[in-house]
Amino acid sequence: MGLLFTLALCLRVVYVFHHGFDSDESQHLHVAWAWTQGLLPYRDVFDNHAPLFHLLHAPLVAAAGETPNILFLSRLTMLPWYLAALWSTFALGKSLYTARAGAWAALLVAVWPDFFFKSLEFRADDLWVVFWLLSLVVLLGGEWSGRRALAGGALLGAAVGTSLKSVMLISSLCGAALILPLLSRRMRERITPRRVGACLLLAVLGACLVPAGLALYFVFRGAFGPFLYGTLMHNVQSKGSAWLRPRSLLFLPGLLLLIAGVRMFLGRAKREEKDPRRALVATTAGIYYLWLMTLWPVVTKQDFLPLHPLVAVLAAGALAASPRLAAIGLSGRFPAALAGPAALMLCWLPLTSAPWEDHTGSEVRLLSTVLRLTEPEDFILDRKGETVFRRRPFFYVMESLTREGLDRGVIPDRIPEDLVATRTCVTVDSVRRFPPRASRFILENYISVGPLRVAGQRLDVPPPGRAPKVTFEVAVPARYGLVAKEGPVSGTLDGQPYLGPRFLAAGRHDFVAAERPGRLALVWAQALERGFSPFRPRPSVPPFRPSGGSSERSEHVSDSPPAGRSPSGANRPPRRSLPPRGAPAGSA
Repeated sequence: MGLLFTLALCLRVVYVFHHGFDSDESQHLHVAWAWTQGLLPYRDVFDNHAPLFHLLHAPLVAAAGETPNILFLSRLTMLPWYLAALWSTFALGKSLYTARAGAWAALLVAVWPDFFFKSLEFRADDLWVVFWLLSLVVLLGGEWSGRRALAGGALLGAAVGTSLKSVMLISSLCGAALILPLLSRRMRERITPRRVGACLLLAVLGACLVPAGLALYFVFRGAFGPFLYGTLMHNVQSKGSAWLRPRSLLFLPGLLLLIAGVRMFLGRAKREEKDPRRALVATTAGIYYLWLMTLWPVVTKQDFLPLHPLVAVLAAGALAASPRLAAIGLSGRFPAALAGPAALMLCWLPLTSAPWEDHTGSEVRLLSTVLRLTEPEDFILDRKGETVFRRRPFFYVMESLTREGLDRGVIPDRIPEDLVATRTCVTVDSVRRFPPRASRFILENYISVGPLRVAGQRLDVPPPGRAPKVTFEVAVPARYGLVAKEGPVSGTLDGQPYLGPRFLAAGRHDFVAAERPGRLALVWAQALERGFSPFRPRPSVPPFRPSGGSSERSEHVSDSPPAGRSPSGANRPPRRSLPPRGAPAGSA
């Protein structure tokens, strides 16, 4: 067992530096970075997660500074949460069965592929799982007392402060606690209404401590409305009719089958003192699974993280108490039945994602380019905060709920207006996640210089025999330069000799070349001055990490604007000194 644990930990450290990044990781990093800049999430920076995770990790992000290595350092900070989750699994298994069953349950969780890889990533779910498991360890670790109820409730409240998906977990736990007394006379006889009522009141009080403290903080900062929108309303209204899918009709039949199974378990001939607590865990896991598979609109792998330890504890405990193993002389030596599956899962991990291949280079290269190309005050339009250290001109991130809200018209597409208002001269290269109107504006007014786009456009030079006059529209006011593939450019720009980059206001401009260039482009001056050009290979960046693939690869997007390009003047509101306010909050 110790050898398997050691191998799992070593493999995890290797994957920190080689496993492809999930887009959620940079989103969480961006919000944690915002705390370090004096920005207030939900009001100044969009976030649709609970705030506790980002608050706890903001000091670590501040200490690391603006470096691409933050991607790896943030993952390393997940290792303590991973170990805490394994210890909690062990403690839960020990309290429900035996220490040996708890240890093997922890090993199964440690090498389970989905748990292994998702808990590796920098995400709030890692901390969420720890608070959930610790609450069960406290609540089920002995006789229910006021102190135990208060502590367990406080841990559940911390889980709520980390992820509002805790509502599903708490409702599953409460549902199981209501169902079991109805199915077991022994449990009803042991319940004293007065004692249970007092403990329940303390548990509720404890569960309110962290959420109430966080809410009061935003009230005092005058941002409770944005806080409520980001954590709750955005997630609800953007999902629209996703709650009303046909699969939701399966919840009640599934619950009835679950109750029937629990009743059979409690009614067996051989009864043990710990059976009610085991049944409570099994019923809680079953209700939570039904929640996810029938009622929850968007199901992801990380949503199952709280479920894996419970299943592992129940599976290891069932094997420990199996009469068949006892009949063949393996009672107390059931690890023989678990060592094989654990070893197979450990061997399966490299087959799922080869640890000897680096899949992190794309994200590291992007951050290196951001730091070389831009200044801290520059805005960058990205999709989910993947540029980490720069503010966004559009309030929302392009995650699934936002895109659904944009499609349904619940969220207005103000991306072109916000790009102009904040004079944003840099966007990410891919436009795949943006709505059609925004994608068209980006393709028309930004030009690719590698992993990023900068304000500018390719210019069509008239064919020989015609005057080499080029007319173009500028949508984003900024300093621009002209560059040709063949070399320096000379001529007149708006009737004045072109001697180098200059500020161009929004509107039409004319350039007459002294010598006919083959290929000509208008490019944001800061990019040219820092060695970026649409006609040269991608500029080299400091190699923080070797090059590699990416877990979410950006497809190549043609620099050519779509056919029938129309002037962009309609999308040019007056410039504002501050970012435009988003629907419920500010822009970042």
